Amino acid sequence: METKTVRALFERQVEAFTGSPEFAALEAGCGDYDAFIENVARAHLKSPQLVAFLYALAPPAAARDLLGNLLEELGLEAESERPHPALLEDLLRAAGLGHRLVEVEAQAADDVRRIVTEPLLYGALREVGLAALTEIVAFEFMLSRVSGRMPGRWRPTAGWRPRRSSGSPTTRRWTCATPSRGWPISERTPPTTSSPTTRR
Repeated sequence: METKTVRALFERQVEAFTGSPEFAALEAGCGDYDAFIENVARAHLKSPQLVAFLYALAPPAAARDLLGNLLEELGLEAESERPHPALLEDLLRAAGLGHRLVEVEAQAADDVRRIVTEPLLYGALREVGLAALTEIVAFEFMLSRVSGRMPGRWRPTAGWRPRRSSGSPTTRRWTCATPSRGWPISERTPPTTSSPTTRR
């Protein structure tokens, strides 16, 4: 398959996603934010295991680069870093969804368990790894084109930002800012839609 064909498929995926009512609701500031945050956490809580799997399958020439990614996921690349799953747990708690953490973690673990125990669709682990890598690249492709459409809302560098609570110097709050308003998501009750972004 030619590179331009792969790119066209990725672009078609992004168009379908950004054209969905669920994405439009999030972009407009009236989506089901609780479901969105839970799904983000569920999909990425076990990311170190996925990166470790790809590292195990990587050819020698690529192993060094993947090792850096794995150490970053585990929070071991630098002393000041924390494991990525721990950051997602922080996000759930800051969003007022700490009571859902055990359930979301169980769902993430079940997703991994199902992948490991179900029959393989491919003849070799190489193809399984390629399928996983393709999904990761497609996701990164989507992020590179969509994140800028929601300035001040969902981008990690702009929309989600830690803020000290006036009531306690050690309490962190997160603000989801829109052009017209901003609210601490640990205290807000956002409007919801009948269609969550993805599975809950």
